[in-house]
Amino acid sequence: KDRSEEAKKLRVLLKLAKKQKTIVVTSVDAILRKYIPKKVLLDNIFTYKIGDIINLEELSQNLVRLGYERVSRIEGLGQFSIRGGILDISITTQIGVRIEFWGDTVDSIRYFNVDSQMSLDNIREINVFSYTEFLSTKSAPFEYRLQKNLKDYTEVVGIVDYLKNKNVVFDDYERFNDLYLNLVNEMMEYSISNDISASFKYMNDIKDFKLDNILDINSLSGEKYISSNVAPFNGIDDINKRL
Repeated sequence: KDRSEEAKKLRVLLKLAKKQKTIVVTSVDAILRKYIPKKVLLDNIFTYKIGDIINLEELSQNLVRLGYERVSRIEGLGQFSIRGGILDISITTQIGVRIEFWGDTVDSIRYFNVDSQMSLDNIREINVFSYTEFLSTKSAPFEYRLQKNLKDYTEVVGIVDYLKNKNVVFDDYERFNDLYLNLVNEMMEYSISNDISASFKYMNDIKDFKLDNILDINSLSGEKYISSNVAPFNGIDDINKRL
């Protein structure tokens, strides 16, 4: 299973959660999507250092909870393997981190090439991040750990809640609203045609977003919008001033 898109999404969320200066280009679906709160994401970053005393089986269970898949040998993103006292965790498609244990003690940590298995740089510690958006203190069956069910297990937020200053640039603000309404209508029509109840629990209502400032690239003036937050777009300087 290719998890590269999932990895990219989580990297963006982590950058936003850490308040790193970032410009995110995204879609209607991604803006409406529900996410775990940034505090939950940050609370699930684990640091392992040389000399740490760690129960390998408990560490394995934690990696599974964080969305990693246990395999016999890592070959892709979001995987880990255990062979004796050696733990491998994939970092990228090419690079993994290898943690060797002496009993329950972390004896060494190093990067290695996933394809050749050759060791690279030795390091003193490694941060392990979540590899799933489904983070919750409540247990859930594996087959139920889907984004659409997230609200049933934890608090959820919108991507704008990750922003320090909620300034958003739209390519076409009116078209964004039209796309949102079209999406809602399509979901309603699908529900009716398949005789099922319409469910919107996996997406936020556009009315719930509280934005500090809206810049519309295609608007010469913000006067035609009802919201007093809408402002004309005056080039890249407008973006830099708000970073």
